Amino acid sequence: MELLPKCIFITGTDTNCGKTYAVVELLKHYSALKPRMIAIKPIASGASSKDPLTNGDIAALSKVQGHADGDTINAFLFQPAAAPHILAQHNNTPLNWQIFDRGVNKLLDLQHWQQAFDVCLIEGAGGWRLPLNNQETLDQWVGEHKMRVVLVVGMQLGCINHALLTVDSIQNSGAELIGWVANHVVADMPYVKDNLQSLKELIKAPMLGEIQHNGAYESVTDIKI
Repeated sequence: MELLPKCIFITGTDTNCGKTYAVVELLKHYSALKPRMIAIKPIASGASSKDPLTNGDIAALSKVQGHADGDTINAFLFQPAAAPHILAQHNNTPLNWQIFDRGVNKLLDLQHWQQAFDVCLIEGAGGWRLPLNNQETLDQWVGEHKMRVVLVVGMQLGCINHALLTVDSIQNSGAELIGWVANHVVADMPYVKDNLQSLKELIKAPMLGEIQHNGAYESVTDIKI
C-alpha cells in the first residue's frame, strides 16, 4: 500500500468526541504557522444527499479550507448515520484496506497538497477501531502505514478509561501517538481540572491543546514535524 508522506491521522475516544472540531481548530491555528496543513475525511456517514457537503463534518472542513467541492475532502460517503461497514454491506459497496488506500491517495492527488502544504490531517470516522468490513479495521490500516496519530479526548465522565484504552491500542498497532487534544463536550463536567491533570500524567504524549465548551481553542504545544 502506497501513501503520500507526512500524513497525521486524527482519531477520537468515541463518536461525537469532537474530532472535526479539533481538526478545524488545528487548521486555523497553523494557518499562519508551519507546518502548513490541509485536512481530508475519507469516510463519513450521515448526509441528506449524495453531495458530501450535506455531511456536517465535511462541510465544516470544506468551509475552513475554502473548498467548494466536497469530493476533494471525502471519498466514501454513506447517507444514513450508521456504522459505515454495515452500510457498505447493505449497499453492495465493499470496503477494505486497498479500496480505502486508493480513496485516500485520490484525495491527496486531487489536493496536489505535496506542492503547497507540509502535512495532511486525515480525520477518521467514529472511534479508533472502526470496522471497514468484518475482518479489517481502520486502526489496522493506520498501523500498517506506521502513521502518526493525534487523539481527541471528549472530556466527559469515563474519558480517562476511554483515552487510556485508545492510547494502548494506538501504541500496540505500530502507529505513533504524537499528541492529544482535550475537547470539553459537556459544559459542567465534575472535577474537570483533576481529570485533565490525570490525563496529562497518564498519557505519555504531549497535550497539544484544549477546546473549551464554547468552541475557543487554546494551544498548549505545537506538533513537531
